[in-house]
Amino acid sequence: MRPLVRLAVFAAALAAAESARAESPYPSTLEEVQAWMAAQVTDDESFTLVSWNENGVYLVDLGRLQARGDGTMRYWTRVESFDPQLRGWASTNSLYETDCVGGRYRILAQDQYPGRNLTGEPARFDLDSGWTPLTPDTIGGVLAAEVCPEATDR
Repeated sequence: MRPLVRLAVFAAALAAAESARAESPYPSTLEEVQAWMAAQVTDDESFTLVSWNENGVYLVDLGRLQARGDGTMRYWTRVESFDPQLRGWASTNSLYETDCVGGRYRILAQDQYPGRNLTGEPARFDLDSGWTPLTPDTIGGVLAAEVCPEATDR
């Protein structure tokens, strides 16, 4: 591809991304997410912000991280939804297991709360979602990079 054509394609992609960002009703930059969290999320020092997307903010409780002898890590995540009406819940508390050696993860249990900050009567689900391969730039991949002793480029 010629340099000018590549530049035009890049400029078009950048313009499309900026347009989508301008139309999004949800926070999209770290500063916007931090401001949203300051207004909406009760500060709980045990949870650390690890990512966000159109669904909400993803936090992990690094204080209760459990290293298991088989190369897996168990940990709790918390999600605070940007749009509870759309999601059907405002916040969740989920038990994840990540196989740091095998490059996969699964969700073992989840509580879905009607109120933000894990408030209200939760709907409880004991589940084994089955193993899902870790892929870069997904929530599973971001969580693995945070909890696995030797973060991998999966």
